[in-house]
Parts: sequence; structure tokens; C-alpha cells
Amino acid sequence: MNTLLLICPTKNRPKRCKEMIESALKTATEPIKIMLIVDTNDAYWVDYEKVQRENIIIFPALIGTVTQKINITFNAARQFDFYSVTNDDFIYWTQGWDVKLKNKGKISYVD
Repeated sequence: MNTLLLICPTKNRPKRCKEMIESALKTATEPIKIMLIVDTNDAYWVDYEKVQRENIIIFPALIGTVTQKINITFNAARQFDFYSVTNDDFIYWTQGWDVKLKNKGKISYVD
């Protein structure tokens, strides 16, 4: 699969997360998937489900640190060729950012 998977841990900020998603989708030049890591006890779980659509995946987080949750998510989604970790408060401005982050075999992170 030649698609970049954007992994995003998020908690209690569905509105900020929605802004990140919209900016990422607007500026990506190739298909991307976004996997939101959401705590199952998050008070805003229902709001996160509302942003779910074809290219958004909700991954329920269990226990552990943010790093452990990212690693679990990464291992559960090994069908992708490219990975990037983001935060729910990022706003993507650069057109084509997704292509610049495609580093096979590595997890990329924006500056």
C-alpha cells in the first residue's frame, strides 16, 4: 500500500483534532489515512466518532504511555508503507507535506 498513515494520539480535544484532520486532508497531495488513538474512557469519544469517515480510523487506546500507544498502533497497522506521527493540535500548511514524509521503513515526523 503506497499510502501514508498519519498516527495521532488525542485526548479531550475533538475540535482541535478535527482542525488538524481538515488541514492534513486539504494539503496532502496523495491519499492518506489518519488513525486517531483515542482513550476508551475519553469523555469526548462520541465527538471523535463524528469525525470518522473513509480515511479516518479510530483506534481505541487501552493503557500505557503515549509512546506505548503509538507503538501498539504502528504494529497493528503494518499494511502501510509509510508512517508519520502527528499531534491533534498540528495545522498543516505546506501543500504536498505528505510526499516529503514518505520514508520507507521509517516513521517520519514534521518539523
